[in-house]
Amino acid sequence: MQKILLGILVITSMQLYAQSRIQLIGFQLQNGTNMLTSAEIDQAILVNIARNPNDINFMYPSSSSGYHFYMHNYYYSLDYNISHLPNISFKAMAIFNVLDRKNGGYLTNREMRIGIGYSSWNKTVFQGNKEIISATSIDTSGIYTFEKDTTINYKQIMQLNNEDISLQLQYVFKSNEQRRFSFIGGLGLGLGVSLSNNITNTLSTETISELYIYENGSEISSETKSELSDHSTHRISVNTYSAIELYLPLAIQWRLSKKDNWLKGVYLNMGTDLGLKYLKFKDSPMYYARMNNGFVGIKWIN
Repeated sequence: MQKILLGILVITSMQLYAQSRIQLIGFQLQNGTNMLTSAEIDQAILVNIARNPNDINFMYPSSSSGYHFYMHNYYYSLDYNISHLPNISFKAMAIFNVLDRKNGGYLTNREMRIGIGYSSWNKTVFQGNKEIISATSIDTSGIYTFEKDTTINYKQIMQLNNEDISLQLQYVFKSNEQRRFSFIGGLGLGLGVSLSNNITNTLSTETISELYIYENGSEISSETKSELSDHSTHRISVNTYSAIELYLPLAIQWRLSKKDNWLKGVYLNMGTDLGLKYLKFKDSPMYYARMNNGFVGIKWIN
Protein backbone atom coordinates (compact mmCIF):
# COMPACT_ATOMS: atom_id res chain seq x y z
CA MET A 1 0.00 0.00 0.00
CA GLN A 2 2.78 2.39 0.94
CA LYS A 3 4.69 1.69 -2.29
CA ILE A 4 1.55 2.41 -4.31
CA LEU A 5 1.05 5.74 -2.52
CA LEU A 6 4.70 6.64 -3.00
CA GLY A 7 4.51 5.87 -6.72
CA ILE A 8 1.36 7.94 -7.15
CA LEU A 9 2.94 10.84 -5.26
CA VAL A 10 6.12 10.88 -7.36
CA ILE A 11 4.35 10.47 -10.72
CA THR A 12 1.73 13.11 -9.91
CA SER A 13 4.39 15.62 -8.82
CA MET A 14 6.40 15.07 -12.00
CA GLN A 15 3.31 15.51 -14.18
CA LEU A 16 2.29 18.71 -12.41
CA TYR A 17 5.75 20.18 -12.84
CA ALA A 18 5.97 19.13 -16.49
CA GLN A 19 2.59 20.74 -17.22
CA SER A 20 3.66 23.96 -15.44
CA ARG A 21 0.89 23.59 -12.88
CA ILE A 22 3.49 24.13 -10.20
CA GLN A 23 6.52 26.46 -10.29
CA LEU A 24 9.67 26.14 -8.16
CA ILE A 25 10.07 29.34 -6.13
CA GLY A 26 12.19 28.49 -3.07
CA PHE A 27 13.27 26.16 -0.29
CA GLN A 28 12.39 25.42 3.34
CA LEU A 29 14.71 23.93 5.98
CA GLN A 30 13.42 23.08 9.45
CA ASN A 31 14.70 21.29 12.50
CA GLY A 32 13.04 20.49 15.80
CA THR A 33 11.94 17.97 18.38
CA ASN A 34 9.97 14.89 17.48
CA MET A 35 7.44 13.86 20.15
CA LEU A 36 5.49 10.64 19.64
CA THR A 37 3.00 9.48 22.25
CA SER A 38 0.80 6.41 22.10
CA ALA A 39 -0.80 3.96 24.47
CA GLU A 40 -0.48 1.29 21.77
CA ILE A 41 3.27 0.80 22.00
CA ASP A 42 3.56 -1.26 25.17
CA GLN A 43 5.49 -4.24 26.50
CA ALA A 44 3.43 -6.77 24.54
CA ILE A 45 4.31 -5.06 21.27
CA LEU A 46 8.03 -5.41 22.04
CA VAL A 47 7.58 -9.17 21.78
CA ASN A 48 5.76 -8.83 18.44
CA ILE A 49 8.31 -6.58 16.73
CA ALA A 50 11.49 -8.29 17.97
CA ARG A 51 13.22 -10.39 15.33
CA ASN A 52 13.62 -13.10 17.93
CA PRO A 53 10.73 -12.91 20.46
CA ASN A 54 12.70 -15.10 22.86
CA ASP A 55 15.11 -12.18 23.38
CA ILE A 56 12.37 -10.29 25.24
CA ASN A 57 12.35 -11.38 28.88
CA PHE A 58 10.69 -9.45 31.68
CA MET A 59 11.84 -9.91 35.22
CA TYR A 60 8.32 -9.97 36.70
CA PRO A 61 5.89 -12.95 36.66
CA SER A 62 3.75 -13.09 33.54
CA SER A 63 0.70 -13.87 35.68
CA SER A 64 0.97 -10.56 37.54
CA SER A 65 -2.12 -8.38 37.35
CA GLY A 66 -1.18 -5.30 39.36
CA TYR A 67 1.34 -2.50 39.11
CA HIS A 68 2.46 -2.73 42.76
CA PHE A 69 2.27 -6.08 44.56
CA TYR A 70 4.12 -8.67 46.64
CA MET A 71 5.01 -12.10 45.29
CA HIS A 72 7.55 -14.68 46.47
CA ASN A 73 9.03 -12.29 49.06
CA TYR A 74 9.59 -9.64 46.39
CA TYR A 75 7.89 -6.28 46.11
CA TYR A 76 7.15 -5.40 42.48
CA SER A 77 6.69 -1.92 41.03
CA LEU A 78 5.84 -1.91 37.31
CA ASP A 79 5.36 1.06 34.98
CA TYR A 80 4.48 1.08 31.29
CA ASN A 81 4.92 3.80 28.65
CA ILE A 82 6.56 5.96 31.29
CA SER A 83 8.32 8.44 29.03
CA HIS A 84 8.32 9.78 25.51
CA LEU A 85 11.72 11.29 24.96
CA PRO A 86 12.00 14.37 22.71
CA ASN A 87 14.15 13.59 19.71
CA ILE A 88 15.35 15.06 16.43
CA SER A 89 13.26 15.77 13.34
CA PHE A 90 14.49 17.45 10.18
CA LYS A 91 12.87 18.38 6.86
CA ALA A 92 14.32 19.86 3.65
CA MET A 93 11.69 20.81 1.07
CA ALA A 94 11.42 22.57 -2.26
CA ILE A 95 8.59 25.13 -2.48
CA PHE A 96 6.33 25.42 -5.52
CA ASN A 97 3.68 27.93 -6.56
CA VAL A 98 0.32 26.42 -7.54
CA LEU A 99 -1.38 27.28 -10.86
CA ASP A 100 -4.50 29.48 -10.70
CA ARG A 101 -6.72 27.78 -13.27
CA LYS A 102 -9.42 30.47 -13.22
CA ASN A 103 -7.41 33.64 -13.60
CA GLY A 104 -4.14 32.34 -14.98
CA GLY A 105 -0.80 32.81 -13.27
CA TYR A 106 -0.14 31.29 -9.86
CA LEU A 107 -1.97 31.48 -6.54
CA THR A 108 -0.35 33.79 -3.99
CA ASN A 109 -2.11 32.39 -0.91
CA ARG A 110 -0.91 28.80 -1.09
CA GLU A 111 2.08 26.68 -1.96
CA MET A 112 3.13 23.05 -2.38
CA ARG A 113 6.21 21.61 -0.69
CA ILE A 114 8.01 18.42 -1.67
CA GLY A 115 11.12 17.09 0.06
CA ILE A 116 12.66 14.63 2.47
CA GLY A 117 12.36 14.20 6.22
CA TYR A 118 14.37 12.47 8.92
CA SER A 119 13.27 11.60 12.43
CA SER A 120 14.64 9.68 15.38
CA TRP A 121 12.51 8.77 18.37
CA ASN A 122 13.05 6.83 21.57
CA LYS A 123 10.44 5.60 23.97
CA THR A 124 10.87 4.00 27.38
CA VAL A 125 8.21 1.32 27.08
CA PHE A 126 8.73 -0.56 30.34
CA GLN A 127 10.41 0.02 33.69
CA GLY A 128 10.18 -2.58 36.40
CA ASN A 129 11.58 -2.81 39.93
CA LYS A 130 11.57 -5.67 42.35
CA GLU A 131 12.88 -5.34 45.87
CA ILE A 132 13.68 -7.71 48.70
CA ILE A 133 14.21 -6.24 52.17
CA SER A 134 16.23 -8.30 54.59
CA ALA A 135 15.25 -8.78 58.21
CA THR A 136 16.59 -6.07 60.49
CA SER A 137 19.72 -7.10 62.37
CA ILE A 138 19.95 -5.73 65.90
CA ASP A 139 23.07 -5.45 68.02
CA THR A 140 22.69 -4.14 71.56
CA SER A 141 25.76 -2.83 73.34
CA GLY A 142 25.06 -1.17 76.66
CA ILE A 143 22.93 1.92 76.20
CA TYR A 144 23.39 1.84 72.38
CA THR A 145 21.33 -0.16 69.90
CA PHE A 146 22.36 -0.72 66.27
CA GLU A 147 19.85 -1.67 63.57
CA LYS A 148 20.65 -2.44 59.94
CA ASP A 149 18.22 -2.77 57.03
CA THR A 150 19.38 -4.06 53.65
CA THR A 151 17.36 -3.63 50.46
CA ILE A 152 18.33 -5.24 47.17
CA ASN A 153 16.70 -3.48 44.22
CA TYR A 154 16.59 -5.17 40.81
CA LYS A 155 15.69 -2.79 37.96
CA GLN A 156 14.88 -3.37 34.31
CA ILE A 157 14.39 -0.65 31.68
CA MET A 158 13.41 -1.44 28.09
CA GLN A 159 13.60 1.36 25.52
CA LEU A 160 12.54 1.32 21.88
CA ASN A 161 14.89 3.30 19.58
CA ASN A 162 14.04 4.15 15.96
CA GLU A 163 15.29 6.22 13.02
CA ASP A 164 13.47 6.71 9.71
CA ILE A 165 13.68 8.71 6.50
CA SER A 166 10.65 9.83 4.52
CA LEU A 167 9.35 11.58 1.44
CA GLN A 168 7.31 14.63 2.50
CA LEU A 169 4.48 16.42 0.70
CA GLN A 170 2.72 19.51 2.09
CA TYR A 171 -0.06 21.66 0.69
CA VAL A 172 -0.30 24.83 2.75
CA PHE A 173 -2.34 28.01 2.82
CA LYS A 174 -0.69 31.25 3.88
CA SER A 175 -1.65 34.79 4.78
CA ASN A 176 -0.12 37.85 3.08
CA GLU A 177 3.65 37.26 2.98
CA GLN A 178 4.33 40.89 2.07
CA ARG A 179 3.75 41.77 5.70
CA ARG A 180 6.34 41.37 8.42
CA PHE A 181 4.47 38.48 10.07
CA SER A 182 2.33 35.87 8.34
CA PHE A 183 0.74 32.52 9.14
CA ILE A 184 0.59 29.17 7.38
CA GLY A 185 -1.53 26.06 7.83
CA GLY A 186 -2.36 23.09 5.66
CA LEU A 187 -2.09 19.34 5.17
CA GLY A 188 0.98 17.12 5.23
CA LEU A 189 1.77 13.56 4.15
CA GLY A 190 4.93 11.58 4.84
CA LEU A 191 5.90 8.13 3.52
CA GLY A 192 8.93 6.63 5.23
CA VAL A 193 11.04 3.57 5.98
CA SER A 194 13.20 2.72 8.97
CA LEU A 195 16.95 3.29 8.87
CA SER A 196 17.82 1.61 12.15
CA ASN A 197 15.84 0.38 15.12
CA ASN A 198 16.46 -1.70 18.21
CA ILE A 199 15.45 -2.27 21.81
CA THR A 200 17.90 -1.56 24.61
CA ASN A 201 17.42 -3.75 27.66
CA THR A 202 19.16 -2.43 30.77
CA LEU A 203 19.42 -4.53 33.93
CA SER A 204 20.90 -3.34 37.20
CA THR A 205 21.19 -4.48 40.80
CA GLU A 206 21.54 -1.97 43.62
CA THR A 207 22.16 -2.74 47.28
CA ILE A 208 21.04 -0.13 49.80
CA SER A 209 22.18 -0.44 53.41
CA GLU A 210 20.69 1.71 56.18
CA LEU A 211 22.28 1.81 59.64
CA TYR A 212 20.43 3.33 62.61
CA ILE A 213 21.98 4.03 66.03
CA TYR A 214 19.78 4.48 69.09
CA GLU A 215 20.70 5.71 72.57
CA ASN A 216 18.28 4.68 75.31
CA GLY A 217 15.60 4.08 72.65
CA SER A 218 16.07 7.43 70.81
CA GLU A 219 17.64 7.62 67.35
CA ILE A 220 20.82 9.66 67.43
CA SER A 221 22.35 8.82 64.05
CA SER A 222 21.62 7.17 60.71
CA GLU A 223 23.64 6.38 57.61
CA THR A 224 22.65 5.15 54.16
CA LYS A 225 24.99 3.53 51.67
CA SER A 226 24.13 2.60 48.08
CA GLU A 227 26.18 0.30 45.88
CA LEU A 228 25.52 -0.60 42.23
CA SER A 229 26.81 -4.14 42.13
CA ASP A 230 25.69 -5.11 38.63
CA HIS A 231 24.78 -3.11 35.53
CA SER A 232 24.45 -4.33 31.96
CA THR A 233 22.84 -3.14 28.71
CA HIS A 234 22.34 -5.15 25.56
CA ARG A 235 20.59 -4.43 22.29
CA ILE A 236 17.81 -6.54 20.83
CA SER A 237 17.22 -6.55 17.07
CA VAL A 238 13.84 -5.28 15.87
CA ASN A 239 12.06 -5.85 12.57
CA THR A 240 12.17 -3.04 10.02
CA TYR A 241 9.09 -0.87 9.59
CA SER A 242 7.42 1.48 7.15
CA ALA A 243 5.63 4.65 8.24
CA ILE A 244 2.82 6.89 7.06
CA GLU A 245 2.45 10.38 8.55
CA LEU A 246 -0.76 12.42 8.31
CA TYR A 247 -0.44 15.83 9.92
CA LEU A 248 -1.31 19.53 9.97
CA PRO A 249 1.69 21.86 9.49
CA LEU A 250 1.04 25.07 11.44
CA ALA A 251 3.49 27.95 11.75
CA ILE A 252 4.09 31.67 12.13
CA GLN A 253 6.78 33.23 9.95
CA TRP A 254 8.74 36.45 10.18
CA ARG A 255 10.02 38.27 7.13
CA LEU A 256 13.55 39.57 7.74
CA SER A 257 13.23 42.67 5.54
CA LYS A 258 10.79 44.51 3.31
CA LYS A 259 13.40 46.54 1.41
CA ASP A 260 16.64 44.59 1.04
CA ASN A 261 16.53 42.76 -2.30
CA TRP A 262 17.88 39.52 -0.86
CA LEU A 263 16.58 39.53 2.72
CA LYS A 264 13.00 40.34 1.70
CA GLY A 265 12.72 36.77 0.41
CA VAL A 266 14.00 35.19 3.66
CA TYR A 267 11.60 34.14 6.41
CA LEU A 268 12.23 32.66 9.84
CA ASN A 269 9.42 30.42 11.02
CA MET A 270 8.34 28.53 14.10
CA GLY A 271 5.54 26.01 14.36
CA THR A 272 4.44 22.43 14.85
CA ASP A 273 3.32 19.40 12.87
CA LEU A 274 0.27 17.87 14.58
CA GLY A 275 -1.11 14.52 13.49
CA LEU A 276 -0.73 10.76 13.48
CA LYS A 277 2.12 8.46 12.51
CA TYR A 278 1.26 4.89 11.51
CA LEU A 279 3.96 2.25 11.92
CA LYS A 280 3.92 -1.14 10.18
CA PHE A 281 6.60 -3.47 11.48
CA LYS A 282 7.37 -6.57 9.47
CA ASP A 283 5.12 -9.51 10.44
CA SER A 284 3.18 -7.32 12.92
CA PRO A 285 -0.08 -5.34 12.88
CA MET A 286 -0.06 -1.61 12.19
CA TYR A 287 0.38 0.67 15.21
CA TYR A 288 -0.14 4.37 15.51
CA ALA A 289 1.47 7.19 17.47
CA ARG A 290 0.34 10.77 17.97
CA MET A 291 2.74 13.36 16.51
CA ASN A 292 3.58 16.73 17.99
CA ASN A 293 6.72 17.93 16.24
CA GLY A 294 7.76 21.44 17.21
CA PHE A 295 10.24 23.09 14.85
CA VAL A 296 12.10 26.24 13.86
CA GLY A 297 13.07 26.83 10.27
CA ILE A 298 14.22 29.15 7.54
CA LYS A 299 12.51 29.72 4.20
CA TRP A 300 13.79 31.41 1.06
CA ILE A 301 11.65 32.38 -1.94
CA ASN A 302 12.67 34.32 -5.03
